[in-house]
Amino acid sequence: MASNNQDKTARIAGIWYLGMIVTMAFGWMYVDAALFVPGDAAATAANILASEQLLRLGFVSSCVGMICFLMVANTLYKLFEPVDRNLSRLIVVFVAVDVAVMFINALFKFAPVLFLNGTGYLSAFDTAQLHALAMIFLDLYEHGQWMLAIFSGLWLLPVGLLILKSTLIPKVIGILAIISTVFYAVQFFTFFLLPDHFGVIEGILDAGSTIGEIPLPLWLLIMGAKDRKPASEIIKTKR
Repeated sequence: MASNNQDKTARIAGIWYLGMIVTMAFGWMYVDAALFVPGDAAATAANILASEQLLRLGFVSSCVGMICFLMVANTLYKLFEPVDRNLSRLIVVFVAVDVAVMFINALFKFAPVLFLNGTGYLSAFDTAQLHALAMIFLDLYEHGQWMLAIFSGLWLLPVGLLILKSTLIPKVIGILAIISTVFYAVQFFTFFLLPDHFGVIEGILDAGSTIGEIPLPLWLLIMGAKDRKPASEIIKTKR
């Protein structure tokens, strides 16, 4: 019965994980790519004014994804708590901090909607100034996204260690999760400490963090979690 409950919990975590990926990918990748033109305040403002509803939809979609992320942490805690309660708590702590920063950072992306409206007290600013204000907040949003990389990696560290300590999920997935933690950390430190070199290795770092993380939700959703004790241990248990 315990094994069935673990399998169910793992699949629920996979469903929440998938929901997080889909909603955040829409909000961060599709909407951002469609509306924001790096270094061009006028073009970005024109895109936002022409597709304000898309930006609003992306903002809401990202918020839904953050809630899904909290549910991922909660479900993984239930799954791994019997393995190591302290490491399981770390998952919840790191994700809670990550999500709190995400919500604040999302407001930076939404701010241009308020500035570009130009009504009320904003009428004191001319068009170029409003465009500049909007771009400042979008730049803060971009920097916030890269700041989040450190938290995006930190929560995967206890997950990886718990997988290695348990027999529920193949250990190679735990190793990949830990490797992903390293790539996320390198993203964070390179972006803020070596900005001139970041563009050269950005693609490699993105690929490394993604390849390391993606197997986890796929396994949880498709395969679930089953007790994979070695045959020798199973024989001892039966005796």
